[in-house]
Amino acid sequence: MNNAINEPSVKKGFPILIIVCILLLLIAGLAYAFRAELGDKIGGQNNGSGQEIIGGDKDEGGCLIAAGYSWCELKQKCLRTWEEPCLAADIQSLVETYLSANISDLSPEKEVLGGKFYVTQFRFSDENRVTVDYEDGHIALQAEVVFTVENDQVTINDFSILDTNGFEATSTEEANAAITALTSLFAEKHGLDSSNIAVQINDSRDGYFRGSVKLSPDEEAVGAYFLAKIVDGQYQIAAEGNGEIDCNLVNDFPADMVSDCASPAAADLVD
Repeated sequence: MNNAINEPSVKKGFPILIIVCILLLLIAGLAYAFRAELGDKIGGQNNGSGQEIIGGDKDEGGCLIAAGYSWCELKQKCLRTWEEPCLAADIQSLVETYLSANISDLSPEKEVLGGKFYVTQFRFSDENRVTVDYEDGHIALQAEVVFTVENDQVTINDFSILDTNGFEATSTEEANAAITALTSLFAEKHGLDSSNIAVQINDSRDGYFRGSVKLSPDEEAVGAYFLAKIVDGQYQIAAEGNGEIDCNLVNDFPADMVSDCASPAAADLVD
């Protein structure tokens, strides 16, 4: 009997449910169409890899500037130069080979402690300009190089140091003196042969130094940070290790050189 009583209400509700479903489908279809039309108005740009990039101002080649793309006439597509140079592969190889072989002669800053410069990274910004990162195991440098290539011959038109990674030694002799003194201090502190110790200075200002040290010639050996300073003409190691830097040990250092230090007392309060 209950089924007979409820049957009419079920029949009445069924058409309403169908109408609601149809309305929802219509709304979804309209929303999709509006979104597609908006995307066309904003403008899509294919970067040559099948990926479509939406929106933003475009350069003369139709590439989206805000996304970091620029038109490469050589490759006939939009690209990010730091990801893919607008340069023929054979030209890129010639330039990289030449710079790798001649980086020591080209660099206005010279190696310290008898080291030898080697290139760690190339970043081509256009067909005649590349940023080069290089180091000798003690100091790390960055330079912008302007070049031309003709008949497979590379010519360097300009080689300018962009970044010395904080190292401000005014001469090779000064750099050698700092690294030699610090190497001797680490050898004495750890009872090791100084020939097995590699010191690299990453930041040097007004008698304060920050860098890394390896106490073994093994390439897989783990290095450590160090902070050192000159007091009354003598080098002193203020902090060394792989953990947090204790602010109490380096409170007289330039603030931005030790911005990552932590106060043990503050850490205890947090715990």
